[in-house]
Amino acid sequence: MKTLEATAPTATQLITVNDCIECFAIPGQTMIDVIHPTTGLSLHFQHNLEQIAARYSGAVKMTIADYCASKAAAQDAEITWIETTEARYWEMLEVLPPARMFAGAFLVGEAMDHHAGTGQPRYEAYLIKGGKYFFASRPLRASEFESELVRQGVAEPIRNLICCCCGQPAPARKQWGNRDNGFGVCPSCFDAVAIKEGFDIAVNYYGRPGIHHSVR
Repeated sequence: MKTLEATAPTATQLITVNDCIECFAIPGQTMIDVIHPTTGLSLHFQHNLEQIAARYSGAVKMTIADYCASKAAAQDAEITWIETTEARYWEMLEVLPPARMFAGAFLVGEAMDHHAGTGQPRYEAYLIKGGKYFFASRPLRASEFESELVRQGVAEPIRNLICCCCGQPAPARKQWGNRDNGFGVCPSCFDAVAIKEGFDIAVNYYGRPGIHHSVR
């Protein structure tokens, strides 16, 4: 296991990351440093709370678990959509391949940060609605992006279909008319048919990827 060597004169033993259960932090915003379990000082500069607070307004001593909970609560703030320009929309769409995209809505390809509770990446999000361009007030996880597409009327809820070929889950946004109700196709089976018989024939059988099947 990776170890950290304490540099304070009174604590020269090796400690593991798991030994540090407290930190100096600004709740809901940033963790400044972990606290050495023996000295009670910050690990890297051996500062106490008074010294830390002099540099960081609002800093307190708290457990790492409590900090993560406060950070997660702040990250889960209400989502609103703010109008932006067409130029900004296209700039962010083209800067990197989107992490996820549907019907003009997308997540920018590189994560802004990770959720303090789940560890899931969070991305800047953009969409087009009513001919106008918008961005989300905070970064979104992939699951939140999906929920927002439905809430904003950009996409239909994902339906839990069954693959008619292999019986595995085959989520889709719409039922394809050429399949029995409740059945679709999973990405692997669609790809197999597309390779064997051609993409257009596979689409005729199973519908459009991202709508009638192969929904990520």
